[in-house]
Amino acid sequence: MKKMIFPLVLIVFFLFGCSGEGYVKVANLTPSSVLLSVNDEADIILASGDTSDTYTIDLVKGTLANVSVEATGDWIGEYSQSVSVANGESILHKITSTVANLTIENGSSDSAMFSIENYQPLYFAGNDEITAPFQVDASVDVEYAGRYMFLIKETKSWFPGNAYTYILEPNACEIRLDNLHPNRAIYYVYLSQSTDESWGEDDFGDDILYPGEAFLWKAEGDVKWDMRVEAGDPHADSSLFVYDFFDLTGSPSDATYIYEFPNIFTPVEIAKIAKTEGGQANYKKTNSLNKNFETYPQAARLEKLKKVSINSAETNILRKK
Repeated sequence: MKKMIFPLVLIVFFLFGCSGEGYVKVANLTPSSVLLSVNDEADIILASGDTSDTYTIDLVKGTLANVSVEATGDWIGEYSQSVSVANGESILHKITSTVANLTIENGSSDSAMFSIENYQPLYFAGNDEITAPFQVDASVDVEYAGRYMFLIKETKSWFPGNAYTYILEPNACEIRLDNLHPNRAIYYVYLSQSTDESWGEDDFGDDILYPGEAFLWKAEGDVKWDMRVEAGDPHADSSLFVYDFFDLTGSPSDATYIYEFPNIFTPVEIAKIAKTEGGQANYKKTNSLNKNFETYPQAARLEKLKKVSINSAETNILRKK
């Protein structure tokens, strides 16, 4: 028995001589309180600007101890770091903001999508908004689009620990052509800015708009759009009649504007043309109410969409006069 006591004493002295301690404190440098846990100990609430009490970490001399620092808070999201500490070493670990608090507002009356890098897209109803934390690193790529928005892409200078408001601005309108004529189908449609001297190319393609149908385009907002249509009897051997509408009021973004054929259209003096000759490009505008044309107007965006119900009862519907 006495022979065993001596080795045990040596082991105890060896372990005692090789054991040590490290010391860790945590400072909360974010703008709000965090819920903190160090080395898997019980959670504490650490107020903004405060430093925790010292955590004593048992370790073996000559080695490093990896200490977990976990926290949650408004400006860090889910925070998890590993801190290395040696015998006799005192570490002050600083928790700084990793996210910005973003308020995203849909400035349009209808739906929109917003995307920020590394996050799933967010979808908004009209005039909706959210406020949430997002990981940012001073240069952040964002994009958005919507019913009344052409796609916008830009880079924002957003920094952790700050609050920002970002508004999704409408930049488009919808143009809807309702065919109210009792017996004429529309074969060609030309949409052109009022500042253009010519009608340009056919914007209707292979579609035909029969009586009682409507068609929709997404168009750049805050400009004036003129429209020219060529319509005739819905028979293969019919002739086409030409009608013009020249806009005086403009089409601000964030609304759908209805052009009613033939209510607001004026027959063109050239009257009848053969269907086989329709669809020609770059007709000069006539009867243009003495408007001043720009020689080289800025290109306006226009996207062909789809046929829609002529009886749709959606909001933000305005009729051209």
